Amino acid sequence: MVVGFLSLAAVLSPAAPPELPDFRPVRYYAQACSRCHGDDGKTFGPKLAGKSREEVEKKVASMASGSAQAPLKPGRSEVVTDLVLSWGRKQPFLVATKHEAGRIYVEASRGAKLTAKLGGHALRQEKHRGQETFLVPSGKYWRDAVVTASLNGKAKTLRLSERAWTQPD
Repeated sequence: MVVGFLSLAAVLSPAAPPELPDFRPVRYYAQACSRCHGDDGKTFGPKLAGKSREEVEKKVASMASGSAQAPLKPGRSEVVTDLVLSWGRKQPFLVATKHEAGRIYVEASRGAKLTAKLGGHALRQEKHRGQETFLVPSGKYWRDAVVTASLNGKAKTLRLSERAWTQPD
């Protein structure tokens, strides 16, 4: 009887919101990868355009632990993979890196225009410690925010209740 109750509770419970990675993949790439691969991954190294997600993630993990000598903690190669894939698909990339003291910290593709809304109201954007942030009004739940990055006529929207970063189409 208890097992049946627990199974039903698991089905009826909403999924927990994703954890924010507390990792800055755009900054990581700029510091660890761009010296050889350039700002958009096209200067040197393996051509990743047209490769599958699995092939790109394997190459990112291999480079990070190999010649780049900038190891990634578990799960972070997935975020860097999405950043690299977004370039090949000419789409903006967006990641919410953390929430702290009423701020949502985000990173996006260079040149992307960022906006955020919470309950239909625009959130104020400002730089804090060198990173773009959006201020969450007191008493509001930050996970209800929706952040958008626009670049080259394309936009990616990030619903913080569902994901911590955008994935290329």
